[in-house]
Amino acid sequence: MARRLQSTLREGESVARIGGDEFTILIPEVSNCKSLQTLAQRIISQLEKPVQLLQQEFFLTTSIGISLYPKDGNSAELLVKHADVAMYQAKSAGRNQYSFYQASSSQQNEDELKLEQALRQALRQQQLEVYYQPKFTLATGKLCGLEALLRWHDTELGSVSPVLFIPLAEKLGLIHQLGEQVLRQVCSQLRIWQDLAVPVAINISALQLTEPDFLSKLINILEQSGVSPSLLELELTESCLIPEQAEYTLSVLTQLKALGLRLSIDDFGTGYSSLSYLRRLPLDALKIDRSFIKDLPASESDSQITLAIIAMAKALGLEVIAEGIELTTQRQFLLDAGCDTGQGFLVSPALPSAEINKWLVNS
Repeated sequence: MARRLQSTLREGESVARIGGDEFTILIPEVSNCKSLQTLAQRIISQLEKPVQLLQQEFFLTTSIGISLYPKDGNSAELLVKHADVAMYQAKSAGRNQYSFYQASSSQQNEDELKLEQALRQALRQQQLEVYYQPKFTLATGKLCGLEALLRWHDTELGSVSPVLFIPLAEKLGLIHQLGEQVLRQVCSQLRIWQDLAVPVAINISALQLTEPDFLSKLINILEQSGVSPSLLELELTESCLIPEQAEYTLSVLTQLKALGLRLSIDDFGTGYSSLSYLRRLPLDALKIDRSFIKDLPASESDSQITLAIIAMAKALGLEVIAEGIELTTQRQFLLDAGCDTGQGFLVSPALPSAEINKWLVNS
């Protein structure tokens, strides 16, 4: 890549690799923006040519951010910072293109860039922490498992919601690294809890499931930790059930099931999964999305939807889990409707490992 970049430059222009897959190019004495546009397009054309590696061809995309002196900054630090912001604009616009720094949208893009940089650092330093929320049998109130939920508290940004950083991790291609860290944390904790034999559920994104070496990584982590696969449950969102990848998904899930893992569909009712496809999958449970639980039993429409989901799950021979239970009236409605398992603030919020350890001892 460095050689290709150098081949696009003229004498007096320089290129430096500043880390990872990021390069900075310094172009002195720019006569007009048109020449920079031409250069940016030439760089993209050079870098999108296939790369030969291990007898295979790989194709890369390039995002370029451009800042100009003195308009966009009068110091090297400021120019690099604003070029970073412009590069983020190019990424957001769809990648494989260039973007000039725009001060008007600077604050929003700088906030996004700051979040991206903080997330990359958090992953490098393994700062993201797994919390655990108890799952209980509705009929008895007894603990029957835990769900692992990822939390991130940054020293500068404060607590960052998963609603923000999970989609960002997917967008940046960091979800595989993030998912692996969660798996390792959970399996390490399960090893400590092995005498308790408490199963733990982990959320898996559609992107993780389509990762070619997802299965081998999972097996490796289980073997290294010595944890029984029966203590691990993978919760898949309905977005994992993409019709175009039906056979591939079925194959992966069948192999996961053969290992002894439990499989469930998370946030059921918010997606568009085909019931004919659903019944082919080796699932153990359906989890009703909290959006249908929060207004129970007062909401007639939510009550009917919840009853329909429970009836369908029972017809398929699946366990039914309800999340977001906060009131005894909600619990009673779900119990009467035939729901098996629940979780929510009624019993306990998600807690860090140190606190959940105390909770488990006292429960």
